[in-house]
Amino acid sequence: MGIEAFSILMETDEASGALAGFFERRQFVLKKPLPDSPRVVHFEYETNEFIVEASVCSKPSLLPQVRIEFALCNGDGADRFVEHLAAEYLHSFPSEVWFLSATSEGRHFARGDAAGVIAGIRQELPILRGNWTRLFGNRQGPVRISTAYRFVGIS
Repeated sequence: MGIEAFSILMETDEASGALAGFFERRQFVLKKPLPDSPRVVHFEYETNEFIVEASVCSKPSLLPQVRIEFALCNGDGADRFVEHLAAEYLHSFPSEVWFLSATSEGRHFARGDAAGVIAGIRQELPILRGNWTRLFGNRQGPVRISTAYRFVGIS
């Protein structure tokens, strides 16, 4: 991840179907699977202010992984939404967690440290938002990760 997005990677030993059900129950929309990644299920939650993307990856040789991410050019309502979503998820599925962003690449939290993860999100996002605003100005509204690169000059 670069300066354009914030991502949380969570690894758990839960069945991937239970993980997918978590997002479906929270009104995330199931997206069409990519042909080159049949073991990854993509979801999206969209409002007038922001888009949050989630994916569940299950590969035979690895523990199931969940990624929750959003572009920083989304409205800051995404920050509160992701904080709440991560708290709910970690309550249901204790996980090892990594932050993936420009300022915290690889920051790691042990399984069961949900309080540390939430404190980390509350610490990290204002820093990232401040960097984003200094470099690129005000937020742009709902933007997908795949299109966020346009705002930072990457095509």
